[in-house]
Amino acid sequence: MTAVSLDRYPFLAALADGRPLDQVKVPVRTDLASFRHGWQNFTLTPGVADEQAVEYFCYGWCYLLAAAIHERTGASYVFIDRLREDGEWRWCHVGILASGGMFLDINGVENIPSTGPCFNTRGEEIKFRVERDTSTFHSFVPSRLDWWNCEVEPLTADVIRYFADQLIARHF
Repeated sequence: MTAVSLDRYPFLAALADGRPLDQVKVPVRTDLASFRHGWQNFTLTPGVADEQAVEYFCYGWCYLLAAAIHERTGASYVFIDRLREDGEWRWCHVGILASGGMFLDINGVENIPSTGPCFNTRGEEIKFRVERDTSTFHSFVPSRLDWWNCEVEPLTADVIRYFADQLIARHF
């Protein structure tokens, strides 16, 4: 693993205490359960997209990773809207518009379908929507790009920031 300056991650650096970040396990507890497995307790390893990270960033707190990437890059959000049983389209996942017009989330990049709705792996009708701000998941557009920091503990914010920085380095 390449040496990384830990100046942007003071709480994570303190926990690491000189160890490589891919050897650090960060406990994260949430008030709400994740949507796939119903987890509230996670162990995140900075920069490692394992089952714990995928559950956290794909099935509950994807908006935090997207917001951290947006904060650094200014890139647009890409919402995945799902057609619900009541006939309404509602967002169910969010990532970022990366280089080349690709969708970026914890899993890396993938193409955005160019025409209309498509279907996810569960057979649900979905569509991709690009937005410049957070009005979709906030009743206001925050005046600060780092608004997401107040949604989690400082150590968790450092972990999210580290994941964001790793994805930016690979895909921007």
